[in-house]
Amino acid sequence: MNQMSRLKRWIGDVRRYLKTHIWIEIFISVSLVSAFILLTLYYYLQNQYYQRMISDIGKSESVVSAASANSLNKIIDNQLYMGGEIALNGQLFELTDTIVRSGGNSPSESRRLRNELSDITHFSEDIAAVSIVTAEGLLCEYGRYWDANGTAQLWSGGNLAIAKQMYAQVKERLNNRGTGYYYVSTEPARRTAPPEMNLYHIAFPLIGAQSDLERVEAAVVISYNIEDIARTSALTGASDGDRTYRYLVGEDNTILYHERTDYIGMKEERYLSGWSVSAVSQPLDHFGWRVAVSLDKAQVRRDVSRIFARSSSVYELAILLAIFVWALLLRRMLRPLASVREAMEAAERGAPHKIEIQGEHEIWALASEYNEMMDALEAQSAIIRQEYNEKIRLEELRNRAERFALESQINAHFIFNTLNAINYNVMEAGNHESARLIKQLSNILQYTLSQNVEVTLGREFDIALQYLSLQQDQLLDKFD
Repeated sequence: MNQMSRLKRWIGDVRRYLKTHIWIEIFISVSLVSAFILLTLYYYLQNQYYQRMISDIGKSESVVSAASANSLNKIIDNQLYMGGEIALNGQLFELTDTIVRSGGNSPSESRRLRNELSDITHFSEDIAAVSIVTAEGLLCEYGRYWDANGTAQLWSGGNLAIAKQMYAQVKERLNNRGTGYYYVSTEPARRTAPPEMNLYHIAFPLIGAQSDLERVEAAVVISYNIEDIARTSALTGASDGDRTYRYLVGEDNTILYHERTDYIGMKEERYLSGWSVSAVSQPLDHFGWRVAVSLDKAQVRRDVSRIFARSSSVYELAILLAIFVWALLLRRMLRPLASVREAMEAAERGAPHKIEIQGEHEIWALASEYNEMMDALEAQSAIIRQEYNEKIRLEELRNRAERFALESQINAHFIFNTLNAINYNVMEAGNHESARLIKQLSNILQYTLSQNVEVTLGREFDIALQYLSLQQDQLLDKFD
C-alpha cells in the first residue's frame, strides 16, 4: 500500500513537473518534429541509394552482357566455321555415302565412320556429340560423355523425330539455294540420361569435296554443351549475388541457359512475371538469340535495407546524442525563464530580487524587462509609501488640531463657568461694579465661543459696547 501511494505521488510529481516546465513541452514537440524529419531523410536516402544501385548495377550488367554477347558471337562464329569444315570433309562424306548405298550393311565402314566422328567430337571441348542423320533416321552417333560408358544415345526414342526434322530443314534450305544452309535446333534442350546437360544442335548438309548438292543425302548434326560455352563467354559465374542473373534466350523467347536450372526451358515472359525485375538484353549475331540480364529489384531493396539496418544503430545513437545535446541547449536557452520564475516566487514571498542577466538573446531580454518592471514597481511603491506617509502625517496634524481645538473649547467653557461663579460671589459680596465687569467679560467670552451661531446686529452692537466699556475701565481717563 505504501509503495502504491509512493508511486502515485511520484507520478503526480512528474506530471506537475511536466506541466510547470515549458522546456519539456518544447523539447518533446521539437524532438518529434526532428524525429519525423530524420526518419523522412533516412528513408529518402535509402530510396536514393536504392535508385543509385539499380542504375549502377544496370550499367555494369549492360557492359558485361555486351562483353558476353561479343564472346558468344565469336564462339558461334567459330562453331559455324568448324561445322562448315566438317560438312566439307570428303572422307566423312565418302564413308557416309558408302554406308547409305550399302543399306547400312558395311560394318567396317561403320566402324571407320564412328572413329571419324570420335575424332571430330574431341576436336573441340564444346562439342558434346556428332551425329549423321539421313532421311531414314540416325545413321551414326558419337557422344563424348556417353559412348564410353554405354549409356543411352541422344537421338533415340522421341528425339529421333527431331533429328529427321533437322535433316528435312537442311535439305529444304539446300533446295532453295538460300544463304545459311545450316539449321539450329534447341530440341532436345536437355539430355536427361546420365550425364545430364543442356544442349543445342546445329545441322549442316554433308557435302564433302564434291560440288553436286543433289548428291547430299545426309546431314551432320553437331551438339554443343551450352554450359561449356556459357562458362567460356563469362555468361556464368559473374552474376551480382542474388540480385542479377544472366541467361541465354532462344529465338522463341525460351530460356536456353540460366544459372538456376529450374528456369531452363521456361518462357521469358513467365520468368520475368514472377519477379520484381527489370531485364536488359543484348542480341547475338546468329540464331535470333539474346544474352539477357534480369535484375531483381526486390532483392536490391532488401540488400539496401540490410545495409541501412547495419548502420541504423549508429544512426539511432546519433539521434539520441542529438536529442541529449538539444535537451541541454534547450535548458540553457530557457534558463532565463527559470530565473524569472524564481524571482517571481521570491517576490510573492516578500523578498524580491533582480535577475542576473547572463546573455543578450530574447529570453534574457525578457528577464531584463522583468528587472525594469521590478524597478518601476519599486519606484511606484516608494511613491505610494511617500504619499501614504504624507497622508498619515496630515491626518495626525488634523487630529492634533482638532484635539487642540477641542481642548481650547473645553478651557473656554471652563473659564466662562468660572467667571459666572466669581460674578455670583462678587454680587453676593455687594461689589456691583466688579460684578458688572465680570459679567461683561463673560458675555464677550460667550460670544467668542458662539462664532458658528448666527447673531443679530443688535447682539453684535451690544457686545461691542460691552467691549468698549471694559476698555474704558481698564484705561480709565486714557480712553474716552
